Amino acid sequence: MVSTCVDPLSHDLNFVLNNLQNNRDPFSRHVMVLQQNLQLMMTFLLSSRKWVYNDAYVESEDVKKVSLQFLLSNIEDTVNKYAVEIHFLFLRKESELVHFEGFVSALKPVVSSFQEYINSFKEEILNVGMTLLDSSFLQSSSCLRHDELVELIDSLLQNLVDLHSELHVWYMADHDFVPHAQVKLETLEDKLLFLKNLIHFPICEALNIVNWKTY
Repeated sequence: MVSTCVDPLSHDLNFVLNNLQNNRDPFSRHVMVLQQNLQLMMTFLLSSRKWVYNDAYVESEDVKKVSLQFLLSNIEDTVNKYAVEIHFLFLRKESELVHFEGFVSALKPVVSSFQEYINSFKEEILNVGMTLLDSSFLQSSSCLRHDELVELIDSLLQNLVDLHSELHVWYMADHDFVPHAQVKLETLEDKLLFLKNLIHFPICEALNIVNWKTY
């Protein structure tokens, strides 16, 4: 699963981003966008995984039918490939004492290529989203386990954090839209946190009952 490599990849990108921002390097914007798109990709994978084995297909303009399982596997393979490549550059920097400027020069084409691959998946992801929103399709699918649902909620909450960080950029273009969007985001965040706590509550209570019965 792609989630196993996202955390170390995020750690590597955070290291790069912090150093770039300290030096006011414009490349920091590219790294930040990659992080945000990677997190959105993570949310998509988490929300789609329960349909992988349901023989789901999505329509595409170029290909009549695209297997959802094939699409998700392709995305995971791409993320894993670039995660390994970026981490290799990070380790080489540490072991060979490469200057940060040299490290960034080697990283730039990798980040650019990674972003291009992510962009290439966007149309198919939108098509998948439209398919998964079909009510008959949803009714035929099983529910996520509580741990899977909590993981998805955490990923969605991180998406909201990223959106909050982008609002100051959008504010320069639309002073009226941003305050309205801010309220919507905060409302959605509160609902997701409530849902997460609601999921945890009966589990904690059940554990308390089990522990009480053992004494």
